[in-house]
Parts: sequence; C-alpha cells; structure tokens
Amino acid sequence: MNNNRNTDGRYPPNRQDGYTYNSNQNRQPYNAQNGDRGRNPQRPAEGRQGPGMRQGYKSGAPGTGMRSPQYYGGEMRRPISWVPLFAALLVLMISIGIFCTVLNSRSRSAGALGNDTDGILTPDTGVETTDIGNNADDKISVAYASPTAATVELGESIDSDYAVLIDLASNTIVAQKDPDATIYPASMTKVMTLIVAYENCKNLDDTFVMTAAITDPLFIANASVAGFSVGESITIRDLLYGAILPSGGDATDALAIYTAGSIEKFAEMMNKKVLEMGLSNTHFTNPSGLHDNDHYSTPHEMAMILQYALKIDECRKILSTYQYTTEKTSYHPDGLLLTSTMFSRMKGDESGVGEVLAGKTGFTNEGLHCLASLTKTHDGKEYVLVTAHATEKYGPIFDCINIYKNLFSK
Repeated sequence: MNNNRNTDGRYPPNRQDGYTYNSNQNRQPYNAQNGDRGRNPQRPAEGRQGPGMRQGYKSGAPGTGMRSPQYYGGEMRRPISWVPLFAALLVLMISIGIFCTVLNSRSRSAGALGNDTDGILTPDTGVETTDIGNNADDKISVAYASPTAATVELGESIDSDYAVLIDLASNTIVAQKDPDATIYPASMTKVMTLIVAYENCKNLDDTFVMTAAITDPLFIANASVAGFSVGESITIRDLLYGAILPSGGDATDALAIYTAGSIEKFAEMMNKKVLEMGLSNTHFTNPSGLHDNDHYSTPHEMAMILQYALKIDECRKILSTYQYTTEKTSYHPDGLLLTSTMFSRMKGDESGVGEVLAGKTGFTNEGLHCLASLTKTHDGKEYVLVTAHATEKYGPIFDCINIYKNLFSK
C-alpha cells in the first residue's frame, strides 16, 4: 500500500523583537542623532579650533555635533567593523565543510572498490545499493531472454493475455504471448519484496512488533494478510514466509518498515534494485502489489525478478514451500500455519512432464490473476513461466499445466 506521509517542517531563523533605540528615552552624554541636546558639555563649539585642540583635529559640519573622521594618533579611534570578521569566519567554515565532504566522498569510493559492502556503486548503472549481510559477496545477474526461430506463439490457447516461458539453461524464450507488454504485477510484486528485505536483513531472528497502523489500512483495502496480530512480536524469517506463502500484506509492510523505516523508503529501495538488475519497464510504489497506476512491470521482467530470487538459496526455499508454521507466541501459542496460495491450488505435477517447484500468485481487480513459477521437467531442465491478466482464479494454474503439457509431452 502506498502511504505518502511527507512532512514539511520549517524553522524560521529570524527573530524580530521590534526594539528600536531611542536616544530621547535613554539620554547619554553624547548622541549625534539628537543634535545639540546630546552634546557632551565639554566638547568645543562647532567650527571652533582653539589652542587646546590637538593638531589634526577638525570639527564636523556646523550644527551637527559630529567630529570629522580625521584624527591624530590614538586620541580618536574608528569603531571596529565586525562584518569582515564574520564574513571571513563564514568563508573558513564553508571551506572546512567542503574539504570534509570531499574527503568523506573519496573514502566511500575507496571502500566501494575494496571490501566495503555497506554501499556498493555498481559500475554499469551507477546505482548505489546496500548489499548488507546476506549475499553481500554474491554477484547475481540476470539478462533478458531471446526468442528463437522455434519460439512458440501461445495466442488464444491460454486464458492469460500475457505470458513468457524461458529456458533457464539457454536463456531463450520457448513460448510467449506479448511478453513485453506493461502489466500490473499484483502480488507477484512480493518476489521483489522478498529479495530486497532478505538482502538487507542481517539477522532473520530479529523481531518486529505488528501495529494497527499496518493492519487497519489492509483491512479497509480488503487485501490479503498472513494473520499476524497487533502487538505480536514476529521474527523476520516468519515475515518473509508470511509475505510469500499466504501473500500477506501485513508481512510485506512490516518488512518494509523494518528494513527502510517506511513503505515509501522501501519502494525506493525496490526501484534501486530494479535499476541494478537492468530492468527498463518496471516500477514499484509499494511492497505488497496493491494497485497503483505507477506500479507496473512486464511478464518478461517479472520472470527475470523470479530468476534472481531463485539464485538465493533462502529465497528459493521460501518460494518452494507449501506450508510453514511460525514461531510460537502468546498470540499464537501453536504458531501460525501459513499455506502457499499456489500449492494450495495445484500439486505441481499435473502436466505429466515435470514438476512445479516454486512460485508466487497474484491478483488485483486491475491486474487480474497472474502467476510466476519455476518448473523442472523430467529431463532435468528448468523453466520459468510468467502468465498475467487471466480472467479466472484458476486460469494461471490451468495455463501453466497446459503450456507444459502441450509443449513437452510430444
């Protein structure tokens, strides 16, 4: 869910107290602003130059009560101007700030080229990413698959309006149906959420306390949830399973806030990951996949995101799980049973030519029904299939079964 909580706090630096010096109220022995009334009685009359005056002294204009700026020796001293001193101090402070900034920038660049994994600057995209803890030393890459002369056009043979089937060994497109069309990925989004949360989590046993600020908006939006309770302390591992298996929006939003501090900041991290992967037509506004016109992808790029996740052992394990029970808490003394929305609709071997090993379903009113899945055929080859915009709940399931049966059973 995309909650924009932007604040704009301004703190005016100027203070005006309205105070004005009034020499009539504060009579002083000498005040040039008040003419003769403020003169020092010991001061010689204007224009007079008597014998007691030092050489070099000249009176000011008659009637002004002002001395000429000319003076002799140290008798009359010009008031010190603080403006140049403040200006010099300001210039010095700015110079020191610039120096420190440049020094810090060079240090970070050196760390990025060495073993510093807190901020890696990728050479191809120039996007700074945070490979913290998990898989920090693993460089995972994905690439667009290419069609061949043997690529099959699926057409009206499937319910889904968009699809792509990729042979992972050769990275070629085996079958397709408008694979680069822009789609709303719905809960297939959670595969990217899994990636970003896992890669930026140092300890899966860390905990997060569920809040009403997370659960209430999801209830109003009628979004799918894992079923965690407000006030419940949940491990990050359980949140990862809760995001994928039951497609829980409560789990994804909790992961976002734990990882980035807010849903908006986490979406920024997701989009940085998109750039790092080299995807050109994917953009996320939230971690759950709730509809937003600016939240989109393509079947081809969602297949690439799933491929990336499958190269991370823990993510592959989560995406391959049928059921999982969370840690016991006071809210769930026996743990919370989580069930995969994909495996609850299929065993995975219905095609007869292989087995579906992992995957993630999705649905919104705008994106309709979709599925991203991994299948291993009997000859040992692995394929990723993404179908989108099917009208029926089981449409993506039947499309998955039929595509493999029709293409590989001969």
